[in-house]
Amino acid sequence: MKGSAALRDRSVTEADVIAWLQADYRLRAGVDPEVDPGASLTAATTIADWRMTCDLIGTRRLAKGMNGWLGVRRPVDEWCAVLEPEETRTLGDLAHYVAPHLRMATFSPMVIAGHPDGPTGAFFALRRLMAEDASQIPGMRPSTTVASLEEYQVVALGEAIAKLAPDLTPQPTIVPSKRQRTGGALAAIAFLVSLIGFAASHSGLGWGAAGLCIVGLLLTRGRPARIEFGGFETVGDIARAVAAHGQAAA
Repeated sequence: MKGSAALRDRSVTEADVIAWLQADYRLRAGVDPEVDPGASLTAATTIADWRMTCDLIGTRRLAKGMNGWLGVRRPVDEWCAVLEPEETRTLGDLAHYVAPHLRMATFSPMVIAGHPDGPTGAFFALRRLMAEDASQIPGMRPSTTVASLEEYQVVALGEAIAKLAPDLTPQPTIVPSKRQRTGGALAAIAFLVSLIGFAASHSGLGWGAAGLCIVGLLLTRGRPARIEFGGFETVGDIARAVAAHGQAAA
């Protein structure tokens, strides 16, 4: 299937920002074991609790990265004032500050045989958003199944959904394959051994273990044993849900 979608943008409300932060959290919770999977982020959540829940870097370093993360250009000192003191500043404060400076992606239905088709427009919008972030699922079609994707592709797809309809972004459940589990264990053990080797000035042991660590990391790549993504079975299912969400919001 070939085509393109004319992406537009719209103004952003504070509720949109909170919804996007919640979507980002759900994606993180599904793939990062350091993220607390049972939390609930709201406008009243403090910056300190948000950072701890999502395993984010310290506020000073976070302030320096906020522009790139959100795609805006604001002075770092302003970000620091919004994020600190982190025990009393909230996600509501963050949303109030950044909403006027953000734009959210939206799309138009594609016209097929003279009739507007929302799901097709949503599909091409998702694909274009992924391409703009240098994320690709080769040969992605509406019939592409979620089960056929790798973990990083599911995350990229989730990030694209969050830009169009953050409320719809599901938390992925990814069950690693036996090969991936073995690779992860090998990488962790080899990394510890390499640290010991270098600390003991045993370069042969250190470099050998570092090589095994790389092998272990390579083994973690590939298709998981099982992926669940909010009940969506195909990319087409996602596009139809995004289109319906857009119609409801219109």
